[in-house]
Amino acid sequence: MKLICNGLELADAFQKVIKAIPVKKGIPILEGVKLSAQGNELVLSATDTNFAIIKTIRADVMIEGETVVPGKFFAEFVRKLSGESQIELDMIDDLVIKVKYMDSEIKLHCMDVNEFPPINILSPDTVVTMKQAELKDLVDKIIFSASQEDSRPILKGVLFKLDKDTLTGVALDGYRLAIVKKTIDREYDSRDIVIPAKNLFEISKLIEDGENILKLVISDKMLMVDMDHTKIITSLLEGDFIAYEKIIPKQFETEVVINKDQFESSLDRVSIISRISKNNYIKLDIKEKIVTISADANIGNVKENVAISLEGKDLTIGLNAKYVADCLKVIGDEFVKIRTTNSIMPCTIVPTEGDEFLYLVLPLRVME
Repeated sequence: MKLICNGLELADAFQKVIKAIPVKKGIPILEGVKLSAQGNELVLSATDTNFAIIKTIRADVMIEGETVVPGKFFAEFVRKLSGESQIELDMIDDLVIKVKYMDSEIKLHCMDVNEFPPINILSPDTVVTMKQAELKDLVDKIIFSASQEDSRPILKGVLFKLDKDTLTGVALDGYRLAIVKKTIDREYDSRDIVIPAKNLFEISKLIEDGENILKLVISDKMLMVDMDHTKIITSLLEGDFIAYEKIIPKQFETEVVINKDQFESSLDRVSIISRISKNNYIKLDIKEKIVTISADANIGNVKENVAISLEGKDLTIGLNAKYVADCLKVIGDEFVKIRTTNSIMPCTIVPTEGDEFLYLVLPLRVME
């Protein structure tokens, strides 16, 4: 293998694909990045066998071939060469690669390419096309609600529910629930898949926040996100997702419309006290045209009033401040609606119009 490529493109490609290298060291070959030179392209691949990233860049290939280089070391080294317009990669023999830059060079030992696990490009059952920005927005607005606990493995995943022209993302951890809906390009057959949340989080970081189109390629056990020169492949979780619809109340006795930014700012200040008490507990006293947000700790207490529009009954409810703040910081609407029935029923945050998102937070026992 021998080729010349752009230093910045090579560095950027390495920074992307090493996200698929396992965090914990184990099987040595999985700590490598596979380089495949063919035609006028260099293809970089990395995988932990359940998650894979493939990145293609332009290259002037003089001799085709492939090898596996030490992933994180090589990524760090070429990152420091990203200012170089040209970098030459030249295989001296099967297990040594020479990297030439300016008037300098480095020789590195490689790994046996035959030991690198195959990464299968999916034969799709379903292909969904949508804007990259739309998928990124969906993921960013729900990913924080996925469980971190091993007790219920299916909750460590995020549900993607395909139904006609709507893609719905759902995440919950037993204490809170997040739902976001996006309209897609055309109608599809109904289908549910559950994606590991940690893999979906990495996918979100690699998606560009723009108008470019991507493809979601779905098979029985895998999902591939295809963005032209970048392909990300993840295994899916097996089993049925929680019947989340049953958790959502259908009727409410208290509905509040509140300015999102004012609510978020007050909550942020009140949370300084609630964090000291280590339970993140805040209390909302909803009455007439005001909601009073309060928290108590050993060093003192704080109360803030925010104007609201109230329909229904006055109410006092205790909530986890972090759970509410996580929702508010990803909502772009000027106003939101808070709905609940009493101090022991779930509290939901929804848009004032439409149903693009729904956040549900279980209440805490109201403390006097």
